[in-house]
Parts: sequence; structure tokens; C-alpha cells
Amino acid sequence: MASRERAREIAVLKTLGFTGRTLLGLLMAESAGIALVGGILGTVGARVFYSLVDVWKHTQGFFPIFVVEKETIVFGLALSVLIGVASAALPAYRISRQTIAQALRHTG
Repeated sequence: MASRERAREIAVLKTLGFTGRTLLGLLMAESAGIALVGGILGTVGARVFYSLVDVWKHTQGFFPIFVVEKETIVFGLALSVLIGVASAALPAYRISRQTIAQALRHTG
């Protein structure tokens, strides 16, 4: 969504000489970075939450004791980056292929 909303900024970058490939890389890196920050907040937040709250006691034994392992955090981070990159791939590709005039005309 960020790449579609900033079509004019991308057009200005193209005017300055950035290639479509460079812009695609920048947009994908931005998406991966945002997804990574979200993944860090989610996985580390889950680890802290489940280390502080006794879920077993509060659910009267319905849920077992949760422990967020380091492998789970790594998997969660990798998955969040993968989802971020996959969701940005098509919009970033489309905006990087537009001409400068098309991008400047975009009002979205």
C-alpha cells in the first residue's frame, strides 16, 4: 500500500536517475524492514508475556504452560519477513515499471 500511495515520490526518484530495479529493491527492503519490526514486537512480546503471565492458572488448566523458544522466535521473524516481502512484491513491481508520466498522473 505504501508504494501505491507514494507513486509521485517514486516518479521523482526516477527523474533523479534511479532505475526501476533500484526502486524495486528499495520498496522491497522497506517492506521487509516494516515486517521485521512487527515480527520482533510480536515474537519478543509473546515471549515476555508468557514468561510473566501464568496462563495455566488463569485458564484453570485449560491451556498448558506456554514457553516461546528461541527457535519459535527465529521462525516467526523469518515468516514475518517472508509475508512482508510477498505482499509487497506485486505492487512494488508494478510501480517500478511505470513511466514517470504515469506515476505523476497517479492520484491514489
